[in-house]
Amino acid sequence: MYPLQASCELPGYHCYAVAWSPFHKELLAVVSGTNYGLSGAGRLDVLRLSAGGAHLAPSWSAPWQDVITDVTWSETSPSALVVGTGDRAVAVFDTAKTGDVSLVRREHAQEVSCVTWSPVRSHQAVLSASWDGTAKQGHRYAIKKVRFSSFDSTVLATASYDKTCRLWSCTEARCLGTLESHTEFVYGLDWSVLERQQLATCGWDRKIQVHTLPA
Repeated sequence: MYPLQASCELPGYHCYAVAWSPFHKELLAVVSGTNYGLSGAGRLDVLRLSAGGAHLAPSWSAPWQDVITDVTWSETSPSALVVGTGDRAVAVFDTAKTGDVSLVRREHAQEVSCVTWSPVRSHQAVLSASWDGTAKQGHRYAIKKVRFSSFDSTVLATASYDKTCRLWSCTEARCLGTLESHTEFVYGLDWSVLERQQLATCGWDRKIQVHTLPA
């Protein structure tokens, strides 16, 4: 068993997602909600890992009126974060300010399940996915995860409860292909940052799969 390095508890809140800052190695964002996200409020916290790595404690916080389900850091601004919420919002926060919301958009019909910022820093883009089955594109059921390609900010992948993973062109607004090798909900996915065409997926069928996509 690996030893625990540091721990932090948020009393009264159940955590949904964590994200390391791409600019500051000691900063970790976490989003949460009361009552397992079924009712009540949500919160965005930025935690700071101590210099020795033994202590993890909140350094900045912002409330929300509903559960916050996911978080992603900006790849261009060290103080900016984007969150997805249970009340259909995609919101931008600035940690350089006290709990300020810079922008709020509500374009989904149901809870936002995932948000991600393009890792290609020359292209500023944020993508959201929802229980309404869209990443502003279409699956038959809820989309659980969405990720931009590590090498091409115009290509993204989505994982869905319809048991598929789909590849999309942002510029052409069309599906490039569908992976149908899982037999249960596809819950997670990630692009390799070293191999351009490599994508990993995992699902409730207990399988972790690595896909090599055609160029």
